[in-house]
Amino acid sequence: RGTAQNPDTGGGGDSSDGGDGGGGDAAPPGLVYATDEATAMCDAFFNCCPGGLDSGTYNLNACITTLITYGWEGTLPSDLSIYGRGHVTIDFTKGAGCLAALHNFPCGTQTAAQWATITSACELVVQGTIAANTVGCLSSWECAPNNFCDPTIGGGTCVPLHTQGQPCNTVINSNQNPLPDQMCSYLGSSTPALFCDLINNAADAATCQPLLATGASCVNAGLTYLDDQACQQNAPLCGDTLHCGSTASAPYGFCTLYRIGDGGGD
Repeated sequence: RGTAQNPDTGGGGDSSDGGDGGGGDAAPPGLVYATDEATAMCDAFFNCCPGGLDSGTYNLNACITTLITYGWEGTLPSDLSIYGRGHVTIDFTKGAGCLAALHNFPCGTQTAAQWATITSACELVVQGTIAANTVGCLSSWECAPNNFCDPTIGGGTCVPLHTQGQPCNTVINSNQNPLPDQMCSYLGSSTPALFCDLINNAADAATCQPLLATGASCVNAGLTYLDDQACQQNAPLCGDTLHCGSTASAPYGFCTLYRIGDGGGD
């Protein structure tokens, strides 16, 4: 099994750029952190599986490879190349809090409040630096707060977030860049308190709308899309009943997926 540790920031600072760290072939600091977050998630989930994470039954490397491009609730970029482009900062102090929160992931049934604790700890560890209306982004993760990357402008321009009522699930999302929620709140963090409403078929569908109240349905009619980020920040969980704030039974089918000899490789 792997261990998730806080990367050395070279002096104890709270943030570092996403460059090569001045160490030749050394991994960019952001990639080091992303590996640690993915490892912490895998360790936490495997600990809830039969036999536990030290049983040798589960494929840790396969798990890390999958989660390093998503993290907890989409808190990591899907494109690993951006860590070496110099347009992201990593708050390692906040990152250490995320790893600690994941270490305390409760097995069995999780409440929305427990989910919120981890989500709050892990959001916005990675942030961008490209200013509004500036070209040069490949991903919304490279844009400064309150912006997203629009690839249809200048090959990639950081533009201000859309406001309530503006479209989000548009043609520019054909390659999932940016994700719909990232057009309404910074990196889909519910800051500001908006999400891209793909939950219903009403007149406001596919537009930025206020977060749903606890108890509201958070899955679309076809049961193909549910969105934790649609729920209030104190209960960011579309749980087992498919309503905001309901409890969850994670890690769902995770144990089977990564069991060696099943879906997790050999």
